[in-house]
Amino acid sequence: MTSVWTAFSFHPVEGILEALIMPVIVMVIPMHYYAILIHLTIMTLTAAINHLDIEIYPKNAFGDILGKHMIGATHHSHHHKFYRYNFGLYFTFWDKVAKTESPGFEREFEGRENISGEKYQINTEPESRF
Repeated sequence: MTSVWTAFSFHPVEGILEALIMPVIVMVIPMHYYAILIHLTIMTLTAAINHLDIEIYPKNAFGDILGKHMIGATHHSHHHKFYRYNFGLYFTFWDKVAKTESPGFEREFEGRENISGEKYQINTEPESRF
């Protein structure tokens, strides 16, 4: 079982490597101080939310196209339960490309409810507009 604190539990070498990426990015893509602050805040909040193991977003919060590819708490919890799966940080398509997505993810996701009690469902077929 994960908690918000799990997001901050990693090896010191991993922490140093993750901390060094931001100065490298800023050298390549100049960013305003507030843009860096907003980016780091979003990263921290997303990590904390994904380690709650509770889906907090309403069904289709990000739409069908983006929502299907965003990592949520269920997807990330499979990374901790089954350590060989779901390594993506923000998007699920990396796990699909690398064939590291948990085979039981979609089944568990469809059985989950978000905090407002809505059932989730992964729609793998395109919706008809008519």
